[in-house]
Amino acid sequence: MEYFSSGFFSRRDFYIFTLIKFVVITMHLAPRGSSTVAAASRASTRLGATSIKLSDWTARAEMHASELNKLVYPSGDSLKSRMHLVSQDPIYNFLHSYYRYSVKDLKKFSPGIDVLLEDADLVKHKSFLIERLMTATSEGYYDPRLMKAPADGRYGWINVTKIRDILSATGLKQPFFGCFGLHEWAMLYSGSNLSEPTLLPRHQEQLSLRIPQSVIDDVVRGSGQLKCTHFDAWRFFHPDAQGLNIVSPLSRERQVQFEQPGCIHATMDLFKYAYQLYPFVSSELLLQSLKLAIKARKIDMRASPYDVSHVEGCEEPLCVETSEGRRLYVAAQEDLFELSSPIRTSLLQVYEDVLWRYSHS
Repeated sequence: MEYFSSGFFSRRDFYIFTLIKFVVITMHLAPRGSSTVAAASRASTRLGATSIKLSDWTARAEMHASELNKLVYPSGDSLKSRMHLVSQDPIYNFLHSYYRYSVKDLKKFSPGIDVLLEDADLVKHKSFLIERLMTATSEGYYDPRLMKAPADGRYGWINVTKIRDILSATGLKQPFFGCFGLHEWAMLYSGSNLSEPTLLPRHQEQLSLRIPQSVIDDVVRGSGQLKCTHFDAWRFFHPDAQGLNIVSPLSRERQVQFEQPGCIHATMDLFKYAYQLYPFVSSELLLQSLKLAIKARKIDMRASPYDVSHVEGCEEPLCVETSEGRRLYVAAQEDLFELSSPIRTSLLQVYEDVLWRYSHS
């Protein structure tokens, strides 16, 4: 793992931070059977659940649905017009097409695991409850024991155990801020054959470029320029650019090994990990991860070769082909890392709780 000690990392404070974080998380995620008190406190029982009055739940459900509608579509006059704008907006078309979540499902409010709804009626309140994950019509709280999952830790098509491992391993790594967001550049690369360029279809075909193709190619071909650690970015590289990446080859199987918390795409993926386990993840944590994903995507596009100056929040480009642009990009990455750390830790705890509750059902 020489890559993670190659001198590209941030200041010494992060080493201290990582050590402290390792100690805290290690203590926090100690084996469940190591303590009778810890095991008892995490037992999924009605005695350990909190409760919410129907009036409070309904009010919070309405607020959550309204907030989600504000976040998942571009700015505009009506909800319908904003929905139509998605396909042309490089921030939201990515969030909708890449992550493929159901807005309808995510609009249903969730307080998280083991919260009882007083006087719940699954027929009367079906519009804001997720029926298949409630324990009973008279009690009703989101209970992982009702998941239809086999013993290998899968929840539907989601491998809960694997995502838990990715969150855990990523959170303990030293953040790396030396990639400069060049994954979008590698996707737009014209290839290593100078006489016969081979451009791939653009993911954002409706956008023009802010710089010439020759500059994109020069940056990608530059010695040691590509330092991507995220498989789901690397797999969309031009084939000739994949071999130029100094961390290669990346793969789904090696994701736990190479995923690191300074990566903008790893930060965006926290939203994916939140909605994939929703409603066991609370609505509050879901919205936090979505807001962070939108912030990260805007930085992502500002650092790309695309002209996104007309997009709200992207008026000023991050010209990573220059030394000043790279400095600004690293500062933005560091800010995202600080914001993502507590969200990643909270999501990890939910994944741990779900796995433990399900295995002890």
